[in-house]
Amino acid sequence: MKKQMLNLGTMMKSTVIVILILTFSQTMNAQRSNIKFTGLTKGQTSFGFERSINKNTSAVFSLIASNFDYGKQIFSPNFKYTNKGMRISGEYRLYLSKKDKNLNGLYMAPNASFGKHQLEYRRKPVGIGVQIFIGLFDFASDGEIDYPLDASDTKDVIGNMDVFANSLGLKLGYQKIWKRLTMDLGANFSKNSVGGGAKGFRLDNGGFESFKSDLSGNTTALYFGLGFSF
Repeated sequence: MKKQMLNLGTMMKSTVIVILILTFSQTMNAQRSNIKFTGLTKGQTSFGFERSINKNTSAVFSLIASNFDYGKQIFSPNFKYTNKGMRISGEYRLYLSKKDKNLNGLYMAPNASFGKHQLEYRRKPVGIGVQIFIGLFDFASDGEIDYPLDASDTKDVIGNMDVFANSLGLKLGYQKIWKRLTMDLGANFSKNSVGGGAKGFRLDNGGFESFKSDLSGNTTALYFGLGFSF
């Protein structure tokens, strides 16, 4: 498994490096750059640097920090499942409008990211009535039961794991620049996976907790950012 994780991590690193080399190697004709802070769904924030290659293309390099508690999605004070991590990301942007100025307008951007995440899971014991109510509410919200219905636990159920994860995605977005101020928004459609092909981790009561789709599966993340152009 370690060898698989190493090979997968090497592949993702190579993908990002190739994107950056192919794009930044052409910046002799670059006309504009951006730095920006961006907020994403699922508790992610990023700091990115964008460099134009020509009038309609650019390269973006970002650091993405994650800090999210899945337990808050089901409004349960007895359930906590946190995901904290850091990734690096590279993307190649193609701006679709030929009329807008450099780095303005609608764009599409294939992208790749990889990094390490720390997962911590803790579930406090509650009565079966409370668990049924939470389970029904959880199922109604997303069609899945993320909170296990198990009244046999008499103590906290705990689990944790460090994982290396990666993603390949496609962004569809819009960017507007007013002199020095930059606004950037859109959606990223991504395929996510964990090194070694793992699907989840064991809990100390013998149970199994699956990874959420932002680590293993398909997700759509919305984002909004503000920055400075120079």
